[in-house]
Amino acid sequence: MIETFNPIETNITFYVLLNVFFCLFTASWISGVFFTSRYLFIKPSMLLVSFSHIFFQWPLAIYAGYYEKFLPDPYAFALLIHAFVVVGLLVTIFTFRRNARGIWDRVTDRHYLETAFSTKAILSITVLVICVMFFYLSYLPFTSTGLYAIFKKSSTAAIARENSLKLLDSQVLKYAYSLMVSALAPLLAVMLGILLTRDIRRRNLFSVPIHIFLFLLLCFAVSMTGARIAVVNLLIVMALALFFRKGLPFKPTRSLLLLLLFLIPPAIFSILREGGEIGLAILFEYLGYLARRTFVMPLNVASWYVHYSQINGIFGITSLPKLSSILGIAPLNVPNIIGLVYSDGSKVTSTTAGAGYLFTYYAYFGLTSLLFSIIGLWFLDVALLVYERLSNVMLLPCVAAASLSILSFISSDYTVVWLTHGFGVILLFSLLIDRFIVPKTDNSNFLSGQGV
Repeated sequence: MIETFNPIETNITFYVLLNVFFCLFTASWISGVFFTSRYLFIKPSMLLVSFSHIFFQWPLAIYAGYYEKFLPDPYAFALLIHAFVVVGLLVTIFTFRRNARGIWDRVTDRHYLETAFSTKAILSITVLVICVMFFYLSYLPFTSTGLYAIFKKSSTAAIARENSLKLLDSQVLKYAYSLMVSALAPLLAVMLGILLTRDIRRRNLFSVPIHIFLFLLLCFAVSMTGARIAVVNLLIVMALALFFRKGLPFKPTRSLLLLLLFLIPPAIFSILREGGEIGLAILFEYLGYLARRTFVMPLNVASWYVHYSQINGIFGITSLPKLSSILGIAPLNVPNIIGLVYSDGSKVTSTTAGAGYLFTYYAYFGLTSLLFSIIGLWFLDVALLVYERLSNVMLLPCVAAASLSILSFISSDYTVVWLTHGFGVILLFSLLIDRFIVPKTDNSNFLSGQGV
């Protein structure tokens, strides 16, 4: 078990040194790109490479001793990770450079905020969010939601959370709420943040409480299931928008403090959901647990897929339910199988172990899937073609929201992120809102990618 493994006691082997080398090599490379061509980090592929470095290469370097013993073929695991990052980085730093630079210049232009506001766009998204919430609460009473259970019935919070989304009978409502949380809410959060910043600069203090109230309502809307991460994502996407506006300033201390601040809401949610009382000691305990869950568990769960496939063979077509159904083959619920095998299956009859598509596709199709995983990485930069066609009203919200959704590729299948986690939906919604809702005078000057 990785929980009982002490990295300090790792024996120095060739495998350990290999992973440490590639981790430090890539860290130096990404750092060099950051300080010389920072605008490339507006590219989704560059972000995913960076996230993969943080969440895969660093944990592999630190826990190399564990994975060397746990996996039947640990070198295949290392090849999968390092080839994905290094080859992906080698190509992405040379592609779409001019597009990325044009988008970067617009976002970081000092006059950007003066052209990045549309009441109609904000009202339209707000109305959509309200409609989804009305539909949701008319189908499921508030007293049956995971959010209500956290504060009133903590012992049933876990069950209520499942009933609040995963076990809903209405598939339409399930997808509508999921897309509202993953796509509409982040876009609206950034737009409200832009409006709030603009009004503070203009000392229009009368409107500030209204914007804060709307943001709190949005937090309420995305928290119906009692999920810890929903509100955190809204805070992160607003922070991302600010960082992009400032040109991604290098302030590691401030960034770490901000990350710690973002972990506090989910820690409090966890304490309340488990019936605990808020206190400084227990808060730090839960912060440590969440930090480990955030930075260690994604690769640990990924290793389960690799371990299972190396012992039992690849899953093949049966791992893709929709394709299997078309071919008349009985599909397998692979995340459930992996979860039951490697977690405590004696306590649950159904679970889901989500892992990044780099590892799930390895379990589905073997090492040959690495090529398709890398191509999928590069294909993400199609988002730049959407960014270029957006007005300033939708550009920064779309960039920030899409950049946040990129993080989901670390723990989800490729197509799942495009749809359920909102990456493709954010791009589509941004285009539709920009073309049909934002006044033409707000976007007519930006089709060529030129800033103000």
